[in-house]
Amino acid sequence: FLRTVVDNESRNRSRAVAALKFRNGDQWPDDLLNSREIDQRLSITVNHTDTLVTRVENNLKQQRPRIKCHPVGDGADIEKAQLVNGLVRHIENRSQASVAYDAAASSALTMGWGYFRIVAEFKDEQSFDQELTVKAIRNPFTVYKDPMSVLPDGSDSMRYVISNKVKRTWYKQHYPKAENVQFTDMG
Repeated sequence: FLRTVVDNESRNRSRAVAALKFRNGDQWPDDLLNSREIDQRLSITVNHTDTLVTRVENNLKQQRPRIKCHPVGDGADIEKAQLVNGLVRHIENRSQASVAYDAAASSALTMGWGYFRIVAEFKDEQSFDQELTVKAIRNPFTVYKDPMSVLPDGSDSMRYVISNKVKRTWYKQHYPKAENVQFTDMG
């Protein structure tokens, strides 16, 4: 599955790298930039892209979208919806969801996609009680979407792969019986 996902997203990811470079001011084609350097000519970049994207990011921070539940369907009522909205606000506030939302939005504006996660975490080591937490995914290149997904927002995806780089010593401590192979060897 991992090989299929990586192959499926490789073209989109190379375009995302180019978009990141463009936003950061690397806007000259390499051949033109090299010829100007050989001729000892200036290569000035007036980066309007970063300014405009930052403006949209700031608008999102001022008018932050939030999760809101509405009573729809049989048996739904306003009181239940208000209760759920209160629980969602508690989860968002406790887990500082605004950081996750901002990181995902910035990524989506720059390169076309961004992610955050909602995970269940144990309250403490002694308890089986869990709490939902909204977590930021700072590097969207670590997330691989289901290749069978058709909808642009990925809402029809059945699974995602989230990779995580760890030190080999940590891996050996936590998975002593696992075979130690290179990521590139997996297929």
